[in-house]
Amino acid sequence: MKRSLLAVAVLTLSLSACSDKTPGEPTAASSTATSTTKNQSGTSAAPTSAADSPLKAVNPCDLLDSSAMTKLGIKKPGEEDTVGKSRGCQWRVEKDSIADSYSIDIGLFETLGIADVKGDGNPQPLTVGPRKAVQTLRGQGSGCAISIEVTAKSRVDVQAAGSSGEKLCPAVLEAAKLVEPELP
Repeated sequence: MKRSLLAVAVLTLSLSACSDKTPGEPTAASSTATSTTKNQSGTSAAPTSAADSPLKAVNPCDLLDSSAMTKLGIKKPGEEDTVGKSRGCQWRVEKDSIADSYSIDIGLFETLGIADVKGDGNPQPLTVGPRKAVQTLRGQGSGCAISIEVTAKSRVDVQAAGSSGEKLCPAVLEAAKLVEPELP
């Protein structure tokens, strides 16, 4: 009974937070107005919430087309997954030995920018296409990640995990270069 009353209270609070806009899909009411503008580098200004993110409509599994998959040695379509604050997709690169095989993941962070990246050691700045990015080792050195800036508060992580993150960084950079042109 207590659980039912709690569910009704949560539902009532959720419904009362909806906006009064009629067209389109329901959206949470916001106390601050937002607008997206282009800055000098051509990227959009930071969204104030995930609903405002330019990544909202992006399917992470669509960021590597069949041509890109072939270049990276991927033979099977990616599988969608959600890890923490990211929506993602994962592929497997099968090599001659298990020790040389690895997974490639793409994660979309709609409310965290490259300034929010955490890894093993300090992020190393780099550029992928025209965009700012950082490279980090992760998973106690078993993975390498390149985080590409979309806005100041949104990013796309391209990462690989296997036996050695340092050895995987060139493959991650190659994948990041294929993903970057597909980003909004």
